[in-house]
Amino acid sequence: MWKLIGFLAVVALAFGQCVGVSERDALVAIYNSTGGLTWNANNWEPLNPASDYCQWT
Repeated sequence: MWKLIGFLAVVALAFGQCVGVSERDALVAIYNSTGGLTWNANNWEPLNPASDYCQWT
């Protein structure tokens, strides 16, 4: 489920914000080169000061 959400987020950024072809290609390249389909959910908790980081692995 999170993999699909991550992919859809990249697509939304690429197409929903009307970015140019080069920007869209750059976003897709970042997603692909960082193993986008294997990203874990962002574990940042804004109300918990002890977890002031994001983890994308």
